[in-house]
Amino acid sequence: MNKICSILLCILLLHSCTSKSVHEYTPLNYTELDARINEIEDIIKVRDTEPVKSLWRSYLLASTKNSFDDDSEKVFAECEDSIISFLQKSIDDKDYVTASKYFSSLKSVESKKIESYASWFSHDNYYDNVNVNVNDNDKEIKADEVTSQVEQLSEVKVSDFLSGTVTVWVDRGIKVEKGMGYADRVIGSGFFIDDKGHFVTNYHVIESEVDASYEGYSRVYVKLYKDSATRIPAKVIGYDKALDLALLKTEAIPPYVFSLGSSADLDVGDVIYAIGSPLGLENTITSGIVSAKDRYLFSIAQVMQIDAAVNSGNSGGPIIDKNGNVKAVVFAGIMEYEGLNFAIPVEYLKTLLPALYMGKVEHSWTGFYGITKKEFPSSQKGSGVEVLYIMSGSSAQRSSLSIGDVITHINDISIEGVEHLQRAMLGIPQDSIIQCKGINSAGEAFVKALYTEVRPENPLYDVYQREPLARSFLPIFGMDLTPSSTLNKNVYTINSIIQGSIADENGFSVLDPVEVKRNKLLEENQILYAELFTRKRSNAYFEVNIAIAAPLDSPFIF
Repeated sequence: MNKICSILLCILLLHSCTSKSVHEYTPLNYTELDARINEIEDIIKVRDTEPVKSLWRSYLLASTKNSFDDDSEKVFAECEDSIISFLQKSIDDKDYVTASKYFSSLKSVESKKIESYASWFSHDNYYDNVNVNVNDNDKEIKADEVTSQVEQLSEVKVSDFLSGTVTVWVDRGIKVEKGMGYADRVIGSGFFIDDKGHFVTNYHVIESEVDASYEGYSRVYVKLYKDSATRIPAKVIGYDKALDLALLKTEAIPPYVFSLGSSADLDVGDVIYAIGSPLGLENTITSGIVSAKDRYLFSIAQVMQIDAAVNSGNSGGPIIDKNGNVKAVVFAGIMEYEGLNFAIPVEYLKTLLPALYMGKVEHSWTGFYGITKKEFPSSQKGSGVEVLYIMSGSSAQRSSLSIGDVITHINDISIEGVEHLQRAMLGIPQDSIIQCKGINSAGEAFVKALYTEVRPENPLYDVYQREPLARSFLPIFGMDLTPSSTLNKNVYTINSIIQGSIADENGFSVLDPVEVKRNKLLEENQILYAELFTRKRSNAYFEVNIAIAAPLDSPFIF
């Protein structure tokens, strides 16, 4: 009897490794009168608390109006009026980032009520007011109190730019190891970006200052150029964990303020300079070249690879050209890339800066997976982003985005490939509406409005939790599976393989039979591990067990 119980327990445990709960989602049927009436009632209830989402929902409802004589158009007009009032209030409060979100959302649903605001938002410099109005109590700094800028010198040397950098010192008290106490501190670098004392560094340098899960002591200071003995208090203004950027402020008068340049004119082989405090050795300059561009180390943006020597302590320092223009921000300390160095292009900092002045930055997503669409396999230029997967219940699904759609524009920004879509999404806040244009699988043009939600830290974990196992394998591993057995629900056939995916790199082929023997989450739901049994067609039906693993974040999920 005990043996039988043990066998049953083992079967139960094995079953638990290959099955999971799935959250079923049923799309709203806009052709049913009851569904439309219920949707209108729900929209009215949350119109004042979720104005942008209500506008989007009312737009979807009004755009699918048929023979029913309901109030969908009236509700849409009321939601427009509600957003207009929020827009005006944001302008009155000088909250220009939020005002921009409301304006762009109204524009995405082709509102006719924003004409009076169009000229106001067309000014290129309206974001300039953000920096001025974030901290009304900031000490004013007169122009003659700031040391003459380096570009005014007749002969500029790279060493002149040291005065605009700081050593960031995070004091985390004492840590005890094996009964002995040690000073616990984090050292990084930073650089001034305005004459009010705002400076940029990496998020991971000041993480203990803002991480709610950190329970220890933490205080952040800076050391200025030529004054390594004085630690000046600083405070965190805003941060972006996903892009490893942070904006801080100190009351010290900046000796020099850097100009934010552009990395667009950099090419592989171009000379750059890194300034920072490697291992605490302050005022260090190293030089090198751009080794590569467009590396996918972050899921939401591409970074550049450099060969200038940087070490722990360089994190957050500037990468500059010979004229002192900031081209990128150093980030260091990636264990799996030991010996290689990387930097965040300055364009991302410039895009996020208005939001960093406002506090924590949260990125957006709509819930679809796509890859660059190319007319020919060997083509270097893409013609858009092809949608290969749409998460159940996501904004993308509710907006009727379809598999096979090719996205060519987001908010009138041309999209040639994944990297263009990444950059476009980087500048779009969560809780906003974006207009998506493209061509569907039948070759017909479409225009759709998508609502952006907060992008999870590991979005594919949401996919894994919400979808059946076979469906989740497409965005996670790059293999499209179809059940092929009525006796064993874990047996599938591969329909397609995404080129360059984990499935492709592990030699899986179309029509290969696959049995999912085991799958489990690792590293606090950051990685999915799976053991698959297959008979590989490419190797004369050679039978083999293959273990694969994938991070639950991806640069191809939007």
